[in-house]
Amino acid sequence: MPNNVTDSKDWDYIIEPEDNLFDLKLKELWNARYLILMFVRNSFVVSYKQTILGPLWFLIRPTLATLMYMFVFGKLARLPTDEIPHSIFYMSGIVCWSYFSDCFMSTSNALGAYKWFFEKVYFPRLAIPISVIIGNVIRLGLQFGLLVIILA
Repeated sequence: MPNNVTDSKDWDYIIEPEDNLFDLKLKELWNARYLILMFVRNSFVVSYKQTILGPLWFLIRPTLATLMYMFVFGKLARLPTDEIPHSIFYMSGIVCWSYFSDCFMSTSNALGAYKWFFEKVYFPRLAIPISVIIGNVIRLGLQFGLLVIILA
């Protein structure tokens, strides 16, 4: 046996992965589109079913945060916003940050919450993170509409 152990013809069996790391199986994901829509609908229903104001929280949360930032950073600390109105400056930051933050946190929470589902049924595992992102895009659209109203 030669000293060079990297020569593959000396080995009986070479273990190689079946799939590519970036093989997303988009066809399976497309076939599971109704499951994704069900997850999106379920997240909306569960999130706001037992609240009095319901989906209005999409608009109330960034509005209250903007008012708080305007008071703390605009009035008390008197931080400049380079002649941009305080409401637009803070609302645009809150809308962008809340989208990123909600996507990151909701995806990690959903993967833990649906752990039992992964064990019982086969479906594309990417369906759950995509459903979370789609739900957050809808929220982003509503909050961005509020930002456009403030801009007007």
